[in-house]
Amino acid sequence: LHLCDRRQRQMCIRDSNYSTVDSLLSRMGFSTGAEPSYGYLDDRKLLRTVVGRYEDAVFEFYEYTDSETTDLIYNSISYDIAPNLEFKEKEQLEKSIPGDGKMFTFTQDGITYYALYRSNTAVYAFAPENSSLITDVLYKVGYITEI
Repeated sequence: LHLCDRRQRQMCIRDSNYSTVDSLLSRMGFSTGAEPSYGYLDDRKLLRTVVGRYEDAVFEFYEYTDSETTDLIYNSISYDIAPNLEFKEKEQLEKSIPGDGKMFTFTQDGITYYALYRSNTAVYAFAPENSSLITDVLYKVGYITEI
């Protein structure tokens, strides 16, 4: 049992998110330590990143100081994934995820792209469209509840 005083509680939650993602990617065979694609966006508020690569799949986890920043990051990433989509089209490809977050997925040229945010974390990922690797990671870290 790990007990935190009130001031440490938020940092304990952040550490567990980061640690969980980092160790899970390593256990699943991802090589970690690469530079993140979106680390330059609001980098003053960026706390930590984990980037994992496995063959043609990439999973990038971002942890920020606040949820407003992750919402902006999510919108930037989802726009980059599908810049030609109208707002209504993009909205149809979004779904809510546990913890008041959102997930946007888009498949193009045989690659499925993912953008997610929840609380103070964001995810950018992609993999071949027939691969379940990214959804497996998202499920194991609790971003989605079913595969």
